[in-house]
Amino acid sequence: MNQHNRYSGWGVIGLTGAIYLFTTAAATKPYSLHLLILVISLMISLVLFKKKQSNAIVFSFFAFILLVVGITGWFLSPFMYWLYLLTIFLTFLYSRLIATVFISLLILLFIPNVGPMDFSWDIMMMVSMFLIIPVSYLVRKEYLRLKESEKKILILEKEHGQLKDQVEELLANQITRLSARLREKIDDIRQIAYVARRKIRVSADKDRERKIITLSDELLKMVKEFEESATGKKLLKSR
Repeated sequence: MNQHNRYSGWGVIGLTGAIYLFTTAAATKPYSLHLLILVISLMISLVLFKKKQSNAIVFSFFAFILLVVGITGWFLSPFMYWLYLLTIFLTFLYSRLIATVFISLLILLFIPNVGPMDFSWDIMMMVSMFLIIPVSYLVRKEYLRLKESEKKILILEKEHGQLKDQVEELLANQITRLSARLREKIDDIRQIAYVARRKIRVSADKDRERKIITLSDELLKMVKEFEESATGKKLLKSR
């Protein structure tokens, strides 16, 4: 998960806590419906005017679901199961860590409500919240495996054990690994051209040598730009 997605994921966690407080606090609870209408209006405007603000769409969608669940009673809401769907959504969009923190936050918010009506039912609900994490992970893993087998996607980073250092972590990405190999070969070509320059005396050959070096530099730049755009990671400075 890149840094931008990481911040967005934690923003969703913060949004969950904020909406819970807003819909349960005595001072703000009466305005929950007004906030829901405002969020719906924002969602509609983003769709109608085709705003390319993915974070705004995700946050407004998330806020809509949480407000509906919150207004209708949170853990007593008939829409409670929407929270499980949001967990799966978070696993796909961000990571297992974000989904786990989301569920953990919900459980912490739910604990004060355990017992008054049906203790065994409340315990079963908490267990089901815990179980949704491995279920969402398995669903995501199987979905990606199926799409990759259909040649519709390429999984850039496979599941790995503990990686030894940052280099291993970077090379676990297929694009980064291929870029490193291409960069190595292009550098070899440049070095051969520089060595050959010392023995070249014919003007035409010197022009060819300069062209090889120029093309090598352009290839290195293209590899770098592609790698950064595909992975979102800036690894090397331009030569």
